[in-house]
Amino acid sequence: MRVACAGLVVLLCTLAPSGARAAFTLESTTFAPGATLPLAAVFPGCHGKNVSPELHWSGAPSRTLSYVLTMYDPDAAGGWWHWELADIPASAHGLREGGTSGIALTNSFGHRAYDGPCPPLGKVHRYVFTLYALSLATIGSEASWDGPQLLEHLVRGIVLGHATLVGRYKT
Repeated sequence: MRVACAGLVVLLCTLAPSGARAAFTLESTTFAPGATLPLAAVFPGCHGKNVSPELHWSGAPSRTLSYVLTMYDPDAAGGWWHWELADIPASAHGLREGGTSGIALTNSFGHRAYDGPCPPLGKVHRYVFTLYALSLATIGSEASWDGPQLLEHLVRGIVLGHATLVGRYKT
């Protein structure tokens, strides 16, 4: 059953068993939902420090064995993947600012790291952070990934739920 949840604090969608309503949330102390990401989180080419934001989550489905985290810019031509982490342990409940966990996968910059926003001058872009709760403890070695979009296609079918948080940035 697909349960849609909405709110000003966190944009949220989750899969819930037997009609039960789970509150799987993704939040940040670095930025408010829908707000501008701070300069510290921005790519160096746009005068930022390229520090990933603090993220924390709660309410994951009970059968969660690992997480995958992505940061995606749907407003870039063709879309742009800024960050992908796989195999985040189920015991994790967040990432500190500048923190990482699991395996960093190759982003659209060609890096296995967080790379912050740097949209064209004058354009507001959305940055969608999505945390997927998976029914597998590991989804494979980093050598098996050959592109940013591959991860999202591979996790389909093993996703127990997901939570989304959106930030914005304009140069």
